[in-house]
Amino acid sequence: MTVEDFINHVVELRKADVMKTAHSICESLDQQFKEGIVEIRATQRELSEQSQRQPLGPVNPNQQDQINIVGGGIILEKNQSVHQSVSADPAVDSEEKDITGLEVIIMSGPHKGSTYTLRPKFRAPCYIGRSTGKKYRERGISLKNDGEASTNHAKIGMDKDGILFFADTGSTNGSFIGDVILEEGNPYHIKNGDVLMVGSSDLKMVYSYST
Repeated sequence: MTVEDFINHVVELRKADVMKTAHSICESLDQQFKEGIVEIRATQRELSEQSQRQPLGPVNPNQQDQINIVGGGIILEKNQSVHQSVSADPAVDSEEKDITGLEVIIMSGPHKGSTYTLRPKFRAPCYIGRSTGKKYRERGISLKNDGEASTNHAKIGMDKDGILFFADTGSTNGSFIGDVILEEGNPYHIKNGDVLMVGSSDLKMVYSYST
């Protein structure tokens, strides 16, 4: 082995060590980032719950639009209204009536108090994200003021059996159900009343039924 070959061999060994160390550091940072996101989401949820548990003062009959409707999980701001296409009987489920879509109520974040009616179809999902594109504004949810949401964050679809699902589409900060981060691209079957976190926004999913 020549001196040059020896030097090249040492360089390659050093390079391999550096790459291995760098890979280990990246994996550690990625894990810390994911754990940090979970902790932040948990803290945000706890603060939101504490805020919603604050007792209400005497109610003026002329100011009903300021009341928190706790039973339905709806927070109304003054002079705002929320319309829900849901069954008046909570016992009615998808076995008795067909689910036609969702009423999505934003419970926290910069768009708090807004509601959206989503009607996903098989192979025609509704998209959620910070984008202001047509498919977000007209058939999906545009969280344009939520800096923690990705431009193309997630989608809500309906499978061939009529079951509604939520799927993260490669967001930067992830999507959550409770404190559990949802795996990118893996459909989560939406249950009536589920609260999903997209960016800094809690989205409550309420089934809409056929009449």
